Amino acid sequence: MTIHYRVQGSLIVIFGNTYPVKLEIKNLGGRFEGVGKTWRIPLSDENLAKVGALCQSHGGGSMDPAALAPQQLPISLSERDLEVKNTEESLVVRALTVRQLLDQAYRVIQQSFTESFWIIGELQNLSSKASGMFFDLAEARDGEEESSRVFAQDASSFPGNKVQRTVSSATLTIRCVLWREALQAILQRRGQEASTSALQDGLKVALRCRVQFYRDRAQVSLVVEDLDPSYTKGALALQREKLLAELRAKGLDRANGKLDFPVFPFDVGLISAEGSRAYSDFTHQLESLGFPGRVWFVPSPMQGDGVPQGVVNALKELCAKKVDVIVITRGGGSAADLRWFDDPKIAYAIAQATVPVIAAIGHHDDRCVAEEVCYQRQKTPTAAADFLVGCFEGARRRIEDASHQLIRGMTRRRDGFVEETARLSEKIGTLAARALDSRKTQWLQLQNTMQRRCVDLLNQAQGVLQQQKNNIYLVASRQITRQKEQLSDWQQHLVQKDPRPWMAQGWTQLTTGQGQNVTRLDQVVVGQSLKARLLDGVLEVEVLGQVSRNSQSQPVTPE
Repeated sequence: MTIHYRVQGSLIVIFGNTYPVKLEIKNLGGRFEGVGKTWRIPLSDENLAKVGALCQSHGGGSMDPAALAPQQLPISLSERDLEVKNTEESLVVRALTVRQLLDQAYRVIQQSFTESFWIIGELQNLSSKASGMFFDLAEARDGEEESSRVFAQDASSFPGNKVQRTVSSATLTIRCVLWREALQAILQRRGQEASTSALQDGLKVALRCRVQFYRDRAQVSLVVEDLDPSYTKGALALQREKLLAELRAKGLDRANGKLDFPVFPFDVGLISAEGSRAYSDFTHQLESLGFPGRVWFVPSPMQGDGVPQGVVNALKELCAKKVDVIVITRGGGSAADLRWFDDPKIAYAIAQATVPVIAAIGHHDDRCVAEEVCYQRQKTPTAAADFLVGCFEGARRRIEDASHQLIRGMTRRRDGFVEETARLSEKIGTLAARALDSRKTQWLQLQNTMQRRCVDLLNQAQGVLQQQKNNIYLVASRQITRQKEQLSDWQQHLVQKDPRPWMAQGWTQLTTGQGQNVTRLDQVVVGQSLKARLLDGVLEVEVLGQVSRNSQSQPVTPE
């Protein structure tokens, strides 16, 4: 293995496979830096000469930029020269071997990344093994400028200043490894719960890493040395607040809370993972409390990438069933576990739901966006079941209180009505007797008046009826006379129009096939078919010729 060095300020930095010569380096006053796995020696001409000789004896040398130019690399041409011959001249092309190229790349990377650094990215394809954790650190780029935090070497300076970068529509990934020893150190230093919550697929993390280059595979990877869980938690909180602000601006943050909650929620829609503890806790609590309604269960993932779409589909299905209330429940978890319920799909689906939604995510400390926009939040599945049964209990108590108040009010009003009825009964009896005598007298007077009036009206009606009878007879006689005269005129007209007397004398009526009367010679042509009407039927005839208008005895022969 080779050893290299470079001059950095007032220090000589040595890196590479330094373990076999660590005693020699210590004798030169070297100090080992565990973070970057480098040795640092005070710069002097004597030390520089000794370090140069030491590195050269182990196949290495200086890593100063001037020493990295490809044209200055020592390349042996004994077997690696490519000879190109033609008829005029012979050319020798100097080329790098694969090993030389990878060695140069290794030296460049070692010289450029001598220390560990902070990097931000999204965890993908995370897998755990006995030796440690392996995953990809990705950066999804959408063509927009965004701020990225850069971290200094010293963890005390985290986070650092912001820089601007422009990203394209691709996704960059780099393979990372977190060895078991480093993971244990992070768990002890950062806290097991916080660190474990941050190391999940899909989360944005800040990692302290060092670059590792595998020459055999020409692969660059990152070896993780530290993790900052506070960055992941802050990123989740920032994303959550941004979504809540968007919902508030659109007036959707309390849209579900403004729905009318049913007095008796008999039909309850339940969204949870199938066979989960949250499902069993909720249903068993309802059963133990004697819930009188029905539970419509629609399973959905409660962990992982499938949560948002699963919950949205379940909400749509239950709203279509027209249930009274919908309960979304799971068995709690860390803030990172519950990040799926900060997804905009779930938030908008709850805000646009036509049914009140109760979120029983089961987390006491943090509130996810789904809990902020739902009708009501319950801490546990059991608490959600208690609340629903409590709705029936509350309604029953309200009905009983209203019943008691109604009975007391009706009793007071009944007693008052009884007293008032007795008093009015006596008064009504007296007034009724007086009114009855007065009404009787009025009725007798009215009876006499009506009798006289009826006789007068009857006499008047008989006179009017006789006069109308005479008028009707006179008008009818005139109408009959006019109708007789009109019928006589029609009869004479029909007699004049009747062709039968003319036909009896030998006359006939000619018509064309379309029913038009033929009265002139210019209406027909030779060969045309005509219909001749006789007394006993119709005769079809064909025109063979025409007789001249001037000489009726001379037929005209058709051409």
